[in-house]
Amino acid sequence: MLSGLSRHRSRAVAVLLVGLISVPAFALFSRAFNLQIQVVDAQNRPVPYATVWVGRFDEDPAALAGFMRREAARAGTAYDFVVDVSHSVIVHTNAQGRVEFEDNVDDRDRSGHTRLELVAYKRGFQAAFAGLDAKRGSRPPVTLRLISDPAQAVEPRMELLDRAYAIASDAVDAGTTESNRETIEDLVRRLRELALQFEREGSNELASAIYFNLAYLPAVDIFKDEYGRVVASGYTNGFDERNPQRVADRARAVELSPNLLPMRQLRIRGLLQAAHRPGTYAEPVATRAALREAEKLIQEYPHTVPADVLHMVYMGYWSIEDDEASCRWLRAFYAYEPAYFEAPRTWATSSGGRAFNRKGEKQIPVDCPLPGIVPIH
Repeated sequence: MLSGLSRHRSRAVAVLLVGLISVPAFALFSRAFNLQIQVVDAQNRPVPYATVWVGRFDEDPAALAGFMRREAARAGTAYDFVVDVSHSVIVHTNAQGRVEFEDNVDDRDRSGHTRLELVAYKRGFQAAFAGLDAKRGSRPPVTLRLISDPAQAVEPRMELLDRAYAIASDAVDAGTTESNRETIEDLVRRLRELALQFEREGSNELASAIYFNLAYLPAVDIFKDEYGRVVASGYTNGFDERNPQRVADRARAVELSPNLLPMRQLRIRGLLQAAHRPGTYAEPVATRAALREAEKLIQEYPHTVPADVLHMVYMGYWSIEDDEASCRWLRAFYAYEPAYFEAPRTWATSSGGRAFNRKGEKQIPVDCPLPGIVPIH
């Protein structure tokens, strides 16, 4: 549900000043816009390697600001475990606290502009937000000002993780060169050393954060033939269940901090996936056991549990044909985060809508109505 956003380049929390600058004549004919993002602290000093979410929701722009604030509140200070945000692209500032973000205006919008909402964050600072209308052919500057949060405990060595995301992302964008491969491999090596150091110190949560991100961080994959000769190499980005190293890193993250909310979320997803048999519906006993664990997690974290957990619950009940429970949790999911449903006119094509369409007759059953969404007959 990225609503047309281009792929990400970096990560940061706070926004204040938004303005437009003059546009060259040639840009008037372009659909593209290019945000010039700057992250600074309260003294206007650049904040290097900060994280910025750039949110876009073309189907319902008015709902975007509220959604971004709710997502940031749910993340809290556990942003080291946030690797994906619905309707958003995550980018990272460079050593000078700057990052560019380019995308296109939606062709369907005759106004020639696109609504964007930004969130920026960094360890030791409070989150902050800003919105702007990006016009086609423009290069709007956006300054995000981070305010210090004395209540946050900051481990200075975790700065390496922030640097790794920014530098590795830039290296991937620059192409597969020997120098860029060496840069990424060195960052990964140093992160592994830091994770082991945290383990030896008993700082399991910090080590878990490192391993978790190693499962998603841009990395170099080298392919060899039966004689051990390198036949190809390239970059991978994001978790891949076919990649043994990424699987092992994420498993280690769970092993070190099994009670963290993100780790429990991963466990529930794994249980639900394991309960399915290829080509058949889910196995009811195993599915219900996983759903009980998910419901317990929701009860423990009623305001901060990721909305995806509620999605898993209602889909889990649907998979074992418990339509009453599935409808109940569908409504709970909708009440908790309506923005996941996009606009009513597009719900019929969303994965959730199709979930109730077993016979292809209607997208949402008439006996499970949702506010503002009309069942399709």
